[in-house]
Amino acid sequence: MLIIALPLHPEGAATEYLHLRSDPGQAAGSAQTAIAARLPRDAGTVVAVVPAQALAWHSVTPPPVGRTRLAGALEGLIEERLLEDPAQTHLVFTPAGAAAAAQGQAMNVVVCQKTWLRQALTPLQAQGLVITRIVPEWSPRLVGAPWLWVGGHPEQVTAVACDDRGAMVLPPPPWPGAISAALTHPDAVLLSEPAMAAWVQTHFGRAPRMLNPGQRLWQAQQTEWDLAQGEWAQGRRERWARFAQEMAQSLWHAPRWRAARWGLAALLAVNLLGLQWMAWQQGQQQQQLRLQMTAMLTHSFPAVQVVVDAPLQMAREVQALQRAMGQPGPGDMEVMLTQLARALPASTQLSGVQFSPGELRWQASALGSDAIEAARAPLRTQGYQLVAEGNQWLLRTEVRP
Repeated sequence: MLIIALPLHPEGAATEYLHLRSDPGQAAGSAQTAIAARLPRDAGTVVAVVPAQALAWHSVTPPPVGRTRLAGALEGLIEERLLEDPAQTHLVFTPAGAAAAAQGQAMNVVVCQKTWLRQALTPLQAQGLVITRIVPEWSPRLVGAPWLWVGGHPEQVTAVACDDRGAMVLPPPPWPGAISAALTHPDAVLLSEPAMAAWVQTHFGRAPRMLNPGQRLWQAQQTEWDLAQGEWAQGRRERWARFAQEMAQSLWHAPRWRAARWGLAALLAVNLLGLQWMAWQQGQQQQQLRLQMTAMLTHSFPAVQVVVDAPLQMAREVQALQRAMGQPGPGDMEVMLTQLARALPASTQLSGVQFSPGELRWQASALGSDAIEAARAPLRTQGYQLVAEGNQWLLRTEVRP
């Protein structure tokens, strides 16, 4: 997983992104900074974190309308609270918020400027990074006491307060009495960067919980809020592709799959060695058969001095021996006519028969193509080839091993 903090002021390709690379379900590591071209490409899921300064939270109670009309109703409700055209703002709510609105309850809505979000994401998209989710840096605290996070340095304090209505970036201290009273409540959770721990201890009288940048990014993605909607939504095909990519990355890089990867590599290596061994054995067997056939040929026919194709030469020598002994061979007319008569229908009549050693020709008759095709198979098993040449049929011997 790659978690990227979007900068408040993007600078195009030169923008440096604070990012955290971590395995799903694993504790956060240390955050680093890099331009978009140098961000990891093999981290799987990519989550973009929107800074609190780029978001505005609103708590509204919309009229009882359906889910499809809820976004339009919300735009009308918060239009007066916005400083710009609602068409230029990205309005997001959660399924839980929609369910609460259906029951006449208040719901939280977060608003982000579309132009800023496009500028912040463009360098990442130009490098081929597919943003899976877009989450806010701080989310509403639906249960429990409010949170206060303090960062920056003592001369320039940055603070964000989170309660059940959203996350508000506080002005520089000293804070108004109402804010101070809420933040100094004993149940309020104090968080700070390590460099601001002493400042928080001094101003609130108790030690905060440390939250370094990597931990802050990791905590941000653990939310139900997702701004990847509208033009930034991921379709079904993209979700399946992302799921396959995440599974592949997890199988290839996750530590818990290391033993399985080693086992798969060992299995592939054993199979490869086995195939090589089988190929070598088959080669040895074929070589042994060739040597045996060569020895049989030279032993049976001592006149053969050079062996090029032992099976072919053996067949030719046998045919020559049969002719010398007066026995009919497969290339003789009597044998060829006998085999042809067995293969063709009994009513077939041949005309214009011509014979040369190993070849028998006759004029094409009214015999159907089905009968010719049926005759080819048995003739082929006896070592003959039946072909058509113009208006004639040709039966010739095939000297085979």
